[in-house]
Amino acid sequence: MTFRLPSNSPNVLTSRLARRPFAAALLLSAVAGGVQANQSLFSPGYGLTVGPVFNRNNLNSSGYNPANAQRLVDASESVRVGLLQAGAQYTLGDVDDLQNSLDRIDAAVTAARSAGSQVAAQAQLDIVNGLLPTLDRGGRFSVSGGGSLLTPLLIRSEKLQGVFSLQAHVQAQAAGRFLADNAVLVGPVGAPTGLSTASAFDVKAATITQLSLGYSTEVGRWFGHDGANGKLDGGLRLNRYQARLYRQLVGFTDANGNSNTGNFDRDSVSSRSASALGVDLGLNWQAENWQAGATVYNLGQPSFAYPDPTRDANAANQYAATTLAVNGRIDALDQVKLKTHLVLEGSIHTANKRWMLQTSYAANETPNFVGDLQKFVTASVSYNAERFEGSFGSLLNYLVPSIRLGWRKNMVGDRLASHGLGLSWGVVNLDVQASQAKVQADGSRVPRSAGASLSIAEKF
Repeated sequence: MTFRLPSNSPNVLTSRLARRPFAAALLLSAVAGGVQANQSLFSPGYGLTVGPVFNRNNLNSSGYNPANAQRLVDASESVRVGLLQAGAQYTLGDVDDLQNSLDRIDAAVTAARSAGSQVAAQAQLDIVNGLLPTLDRGGRFSVSGGGSLLTPLLIRSEKLQGVFSLQAHVQAQAAGRFLADNAVLVGPVGAPTGLSTASAFDVKAATITQLSLGYSTEVGRWFGHDGANGKLDGGLRLNRYQARLYRQLVGFTDANGNSNTGNFDRDSVSSRSASALGVDLGLNWQAENWQAGATVYNLGQPSFAYPDPTRDANAANQYAATTLAVNGRIDALDQVKLKTHLVLEGSIHTANKRWMLQTSYAANETPNFVGDLQKFVTASVSYNAERFEGSFGSLLNYLVPSIRLGWRKNMVGDRLASHGLGLSWGVVNLDVQASQAKVQADGSRVPRSAGASLSIAEKF
């Protein structure tokens, strides 16, 4: 998929909308934009490889279970701060050469208008209707990315016997799914002037700013428990979400068979802004050689409404949205509700925590901001490299990496599984993941899902 920006304006997409639904979605993300283990959000950093599991070397795991912050600031310390984390990922549907199929439909629409005969126009109609079932079944994509700067900020308070956490995250999500509507010939019987179809990509995008304030404490301390056999931590986090949501049905033709030739700019896409609050609760038991935790995310179930795509000023997009709404294929007044969901986590490790086996399991599903259902199970093994001392210690700390190998699978939707690799040199962490399942795109076999993340944070 490629697109070109005109030299006279960075805000206009010159490619035709019907031929560039991927570009439309990506531009929606860019227009909207200027981490977490919560499944409704993209999770960069360690989470891309190991999932939402506590790791004392990962300061950003304070954004998972809110109880984790208690163990991320040592008793002798007062403040910890993250420096940077950023990442992105994509997922494709199970359709080979998706863009080529879309280009063929667009070419058939153009050819039908100049066919000159019923037979020639019917041939173009057959091409379009022959492609639609496969596209309707597997024509999907999603992209997401985000990060944070100078957070999390963790502050220990001896007076209040706990750790406060402040986090700020920004991210963008976009997704599209192909919705088929059989093409028909338009114009006089026997002398058609073209073909018309309400088939379209239903493209949704969102940018989200999340501000979080949390508190964690050793629960047993409040009841006189000495923690000899393990320590129970509890945490609470209040999240404020500020989101801008976009939606557009990117169609091929209007009702009269005219191709979608409109340009795509900021003013052509409807959007809605909304804010909402959510609460996360967590418990975490820390023992010498194992750890187990549970987190309930999205208490209060924040909800956000999309704009109505049937009010699109573009004739082809409006025709597609209106027809598909009447046929029950879309809800023109759609909204997304971030469902309350439970994530369980656990790990087994050596006494010095050099070697760790970790897993997490989401007990129920929730959508992200663009409606993709999420319900992940993860498993990983990690080696946390020794901290070297002496004259060459600093150099060795950057040459000898900590290593993470991970596996995760979404148990709903496409049920894609992927494998991840993470490396850490000192305070720098690099994580990548990709699925074994592949599709054909631009002449090459590419993973249906892949992502990468870079983070820099203080560590023990």
